[in-house]
Amino acid sequence: MPYTGSKGSIAQGATVGIGSTPVLIGEVNDIQLSGRQVGSESTTNFSSLAEEFVPTLLTSGSWSIKGNAISGDVGQVALLAALIAVPAVLKPFTITLLKNPFQTTLGDVYTFSALVESFDVSLNPKKVTTFDSKLKVSGQITFTPGS
Repeated sequence: MPYTGSKGSIAQGATVGIGSTPVLIGEVNDIQLSGRQVGSESTTNFSSLAEEFVPTLLTSGSWSIKGNAISGDVGQVALLAALIAVPAVLKPFTITLLKNPFQTTLGDVYTFSALVESFDVSLNPKKVTTFDSKLKVSGQITFTPGS
């Protein structure tokens, strides 16, 4: 099949929700997943000719959620509440993308449970007030491709 152009798309319109009935986190402008990797355990021994290992468990990593800090935004308030909750608890999260031009009905969806590890606010008289929250994923991230 001949190349007909890139199928890349942008994430404009993506949403992040917290809770089992997701409450949307307002004015998010950057979402990044990092640290996702499979572990390994060395099985190298004196008879080995080179390093040997076996794969272990997947570490699902952490999501960084950044945006404009909006006083009273119910999603941002829920993030902060999850951070300071005693005892700390895992919360369900949903990241939903709008359908791209190559999808007909639904966009991609990521669902996962995470611990809210941080909720930082940046204040500067010459810039918009922002927040940066880290979500440490517990278990697997479920990815449902759009259709």
